[in-house]
Amino acid sequence: MKKVLPVVGLLFAAVGATAQLQEGASLPINNQYNLQMAGDIEQAKPVVSTQNGFSDRAVGDTIWSDSFADLSNWTLGTTGAVGTADSLWEYTTDGPYGTFSGSWGDIQSTTVSDGWVMFDPDGNGSSDPVTGAPTGVEFDTYIMNTAPIDLSSYPVVAVTFQEFYKALASQTYLEVSTDGTSWTSYELHAGFAANDATAQNAVAYKDISAVAGGQPAVWVRLRYEGYGYFWQVDDIALVEGVENDLELSQIFHGDVIGDWEYEITPLAQAQSKYLGVVVTNSGGTEQTNIVCEYDILLNGNSVNNGSFTVSSTLASAVTDTGWFDTGFVPSEVGVYTIDCSVVGDQADATPANNTLQRVFEMSNYEWSHERQALWDGPYGGYVVSAQDQTLLEYSQGSIFVPVVDADLYAIKVSFGNSTTASSSVPLSLTLEVHTVGQNVQDIVDSEYQGVEITSRGWQTFILDDPISLIAGTSYILAVSTFGGDDVMTLNGWGVDADFGAVNYGAFGVGGAVNWFVGWDYSSAIRAVFDPAIGIEENEDVSGVNIYPNPTNDNLNINFVSKEDQNVTINVIGVDGALVFSENLSTKVGQANKTTVDFTNLAKGIYMVQLVGSNSSLTQRVVVQ
Repeated sequence: MKKVLPVVGLLFAAVGATAQLQEGASLPINNQYNLQMAGDIEQAKPVVSTQNGFSDRAVGDTIWSDSFADLSNWTLGTTGAVGTADSLWEYTTDGPYGTFSGSWGDIQSTTVSDGWVMFDPDGNGSSDPVTGAPTGVEFDTYIMNTAPIDLSSYPVVAVTFQEFYKALASQTYLEVSTDGTSWTSYELHAGFAANDATAQNAVAYKDISAVAGGQPAVWVRLRYEGYGYFWQVDDIALVEGVENDLELSQIFHGDVIGDWEYEITPLAQAQSKYLGVVVTNSGGTEQTNIVCEYDILLNGNSVNNGSFTVSSTLASAVTDTGWFDTGFVPSEVGVYTIDCSVVGDQADATPANNTLQRVFEMSNYEWSHERQALWDGPYGGYVVSAQDQTLLEYSQGSIFVPVVDADLYAIKVSFGNSTTASSSVPLSLTLEVHTVGQNVQDIVDSEYQGVEITSRGWQTFILDDPISLIAGTSYILAVSTFGGDDVMTLNGWGVDADFGAVNYGAFGVGGAVNWFVGWDYSSAIRAVFDPAIGIEENEDVSGVNIYPNPTNDNLNINFVSKEDQNVTINVIGVDGALVFSENLSTKVGQANKTTVDFTNLAKGIYMVQLVGSNSSLTQRVVVQ
């Protein structure tokens, strides 16, 4: 099945920022941070907010405050939202009351006894009255102080409040104005995915000195956009802010602009570690000479360390990203830890948020965008339209770009709990490997259609013949349903740093079916380069160990016979020619070993075959 990708604009879906994979596009696309039309891809520095959009801070003297005991000092409004007539923030002492969000609880603020404010979308008409599921009604509503606040004596100022927020398909903003008309927006909870939530007594802090510091008239407002669960807020205040406070919010261990970041990488595909750090000036004054100091450790031992400049100057409320090629190429299997810290000329008020850790893994044969901590992703059989509830063909995949040529022997996939497969009703799938260029082209075709799975969790699909992946070429490894009643859900890996996942389905305008790139999680799909992946016990022999593989010298073959028998060892070339054969007389339980001299054989792939009385076993061997 060939899926050609037409040129289209970008799309923002409820499950994440996505763009269609486009004809003429060469991957990688500068995905998450700046989705552009193919041919006009801006290679800008990514700017990544902290997950909360703000952090706990030691606050200074209070300038102005309100406990939301009533709304007489506040103005409620919308910015042109669609929704019901009561689609506004409201005073409450009871908390969320919508069917979909009422069970999550109330804010646990300091002055909860005198009430608080909230926006509760499903309580305001965005959910099915029976099931409580969201109907997709969009809201855009705000609450703002009616009378301006005089901050002319306060050059460094911040907003703080207590909150309880649970995300679905929503964005939240703190907005500031000095004229009551023009607003500067600070997005909050920018890294939240669906179902993420703050604590019930979370404390928010956001420096607004760049806009409001020293101004005689200031308005602030909280704005909710989208739909979903709720945002509960209490005890808002303007306070004298922290002057000097750098915050390290993200570490990259791969080039997410010009390449992809992999959480697990086989040693054969190792390349120099390219570090990136995202630093925000969360204080109220300019910070200078910001440097990142890093240390890469394996088993607690430093294997590489150094420092690099992130920014010479960083204004208040500004975020910048620094990049650095360490020159370090990992050469050992294991889990590596990256310790990073940022420092500037000024003494930092909260040094605890200047440090961050990130890990990556080097393996012998597996390659993946995800690591072990998987969650059950919600993406399964999509519908063509609201009127046509027929499930359609749907694919999930991940993008891989080899550094050196490699032979793919298997694809490993973890299926989520909502997958319809069972031992009595297997799920029929297609395994796909595509190249990405002028269009997406199938390499694996009907030969791999109809693969059946009968359980959830990790499944390994061994290819009948290895697929040669060429260095520098972008590949999509994908799994696809045939549609109908089959629902395929793949486990996912959190918020994906490089958006190396792709999906095929009806995510476009009008239900257009196509490939999309830029999803905010990685499917649990792994490339496996292990030539021994097919080796397993059979009825004649056990304990089979064929090594080293690859080899350029002698090959050792060990096995234990399960009965008194003759076992023939054959080595066969890809052209079918027999290049070696040996017959061994074995006894039950006997350990057997033989050595094959490969030094005079041409480079390439050979099949080592063990033939017993009743069955045979074959393993691929690579001669380098």
